[in-house]
Amino acid sequence: MSQRDQNRARNQTVCSLQELLRVAIRSNRSVIFNLRRPPPEHPRYNSWINDTLQAFHRSGIPQEQVMWTPDWGRVMVEQEAPGFRQISGVKLSVEVIRDRGLMGLHLHYSQTSAAEIRDLLVNNMNLSLYTVNEPWLYSLLWCSGVPAVSSDAPQILKKVPNPIWLMSPQEYCLVWITSDLVSFAIIIGVFAFQKWRLSGIRSYNPEQIMLSAAAVRSSHRDVSLMKEKLIFSEINNGTSSAEELSLYAENGYDGYTNEGIAH
Repeated sequence: MSQRDQNRARNQTVCSLQELLRVAIRSNRSVIFNLRRPPPEHPRYNSWINDTLQAFHRSGIPQEQVMWTPDWGRVMVEQEAPGFRQISGVKLSVEVIRDRGLMGLHLHYSQTSAAEIRDLLVNNMNLSLYTVNEPWLYSLLWCSGVPAVSSDAPQILKKVPNPIWLMSPQEYCLVWITSDLVSFAIIIGVFAFQKWRLSGIRSYNPEQIMLSAAAVRSSHRDVSLMKEKLIFSEINNGTSSAEELSLYAENGYDGYTNEGIAH
């Protein structure tokens, strides 16, 4: 905290219980009391419940606006203030809540699931969750059907008149049309790309394939004929060379062979 915030906190005073109850009366708000018994050395250790009930009576708040959560001394509270709505600050099943004569639960928001919230609401049980300070969490619990929440930041939640992701019919229609247009554009783009990609590939019909195959076979045949001609020409050249050598030898000329000089 900054120094300014610290000084402001020091100057703030805590209102008394009666002052708080009068504020609840003027604003027509319900009050949840999750009180703890003071330590043994406290002067009000044995009379804290009576003192609290007397403060309620002096303030004049209707008993129906008060939700009582402490389990300690609950029987006495029910006798002195039968109009208080008795709830539990401990997570209990619907059967246990009914057996104890309670009206609901007051829990931390992390202690419940969506299924448990629905189960409590179906059985007409009150549910209050704390401490909800963020708009997104407030919106989530709102959509889950939670009837009441406790917050340390009412000035923030006051600016959330409806769940933050709730869309008006006009906004929904705009999102719907935009999504359709984007999808249509993507499909057209994919088809155009495929057409452009396939246009560069040469297409062959069966007649062209047969002609090209025949041309390949004829070229192979020509190569084979050329090889045969070369072989025969080499053989003929070798035969003529041998005849010339024999003629040279008969006429008395020297002839060259692979083995030496022949006379």
